[in-house]
Amino acid sequence: MENIRVAEEITAISEDVTFLEYCRSEVCGILKKTTLEDIDYYKFYIFLHFYLEISLSSFFRMLVNFHVYINTPSKNLSREKMDKMPIQDKISTLIYFTTQNNIDILIDYYNNFAEKRNKITHGHSISATYKNGNIKNSDIVNWKNIKTMNQQLDFYNNIIDLVKGVVGILPSIKDAEKEATRKRFFIFSKKM
Repeated sequence: MENIRVAEEITAISEDVTFLEYCRSEVCGILKKTTLEDIDYYKFYIFLHFYLEISLSSFFRMLVNFHVYINTPSKNLSREKMDKMPIQDKISTLIYFTTQNNIDILIDYYNNFAEKRNKITHGHSISATYKNGNIKNSDIVNWKNIKTMNQQLDFYNNIIDLVKGVVGILPSIKDAEKEATRKRFFIFSKKM
């Protein structure tokens, strides 16, 4: 494990970046394939979710480290407290810097986005049922198509765009750091 010195009180662990890049490369690899197998769809939803969640969690830790909450009621928020919060609660801490409407939209996008990873990783059925001659696929089976993948990318990209917009108005962060932060958020192209 290699430590990277970012600032006096901030130390980042390089494995976080390595796994983040692994998730991104998995998503990009699947998006480049001309033919997808069933497992590719499941891997796509899981790795895209991991990529978003790691990126957002890292972003919120950065906000604490850069003391952006110093002039808000959340001024005593620590990295440890932030790490224990669900993503929806982390998003809600942005209320000091954006509108409630933007918070609601972000949380709605995230909840829709998270459904696929949650159902896949929590063992929901990947099956079809036959009743009275009718076939009913489970939600997960119905997600194995390019249209649904692209809808998931839309949720992801919309979340990233909204977060990038908030970055521009954050206090306590210099313009150069804001630009660097925006560049850390990767936008994926849709699968055609």
